[in-house]
Amino acid sequence: MTPSIRVALVEDNARLREQLAQFIAAAPGFACVGACADAATALATLPAAAPEVVLMDIRLPGMSGVECVARLKARLPEVKVVMLTAYDDSETIFQALENGASGYLLKRTPPADLLRSIQEVQNGGAPMIKVGTPVARRPPRRSRRAELPHRAPLMDAQVERWTWVGEAF
Repeated sequence: MTPSIRVALVEDNARLREQLAQFIAAAPGFACVGACADAATALATLPAAAPEVVLMDIRLPGMSGVECVARLKARLPEVKVVMLTAYDDSETIFQALENGASGYLLKRTPPADLLRSIQEVQNGGAPMIKVGTPVARRPPRRSRRAELPHRAPLMDAQVERWTWVGEAF
């Protein structure tokens, strides 16, 4: 039997968080190993839970999901974070990707597509929604990268993946 993909959620909407946790836990091949209401809780509890994939809301109380991605990746470099949000703002998408997110989906993503996207990111893919501005084609902001010295440079495969994603837009 194939081991389940270990998924954690960071979502401030209690009803949605509970629904997603139940849905993921009930889906064959998936395990929900954590459901956090805010970034501080996620940073305190997820390292011990050892998720493989984290679905992270953008707008969280206190620290934003975009900032939480950077901090969580510093603690769990192998974790894949997919931003799951109601907003399709190009600048926010770019910031999340720059901070280490592996993909970006809207909360209205159909459940079956959400599961496929979790599998995709676990297998090295980059699930993305299409938005108005092709963020993957934008050059990185050097000044932002300089502020974040703990970031490892992108591997060739990552550069190739994001170039391909950018061309799709």
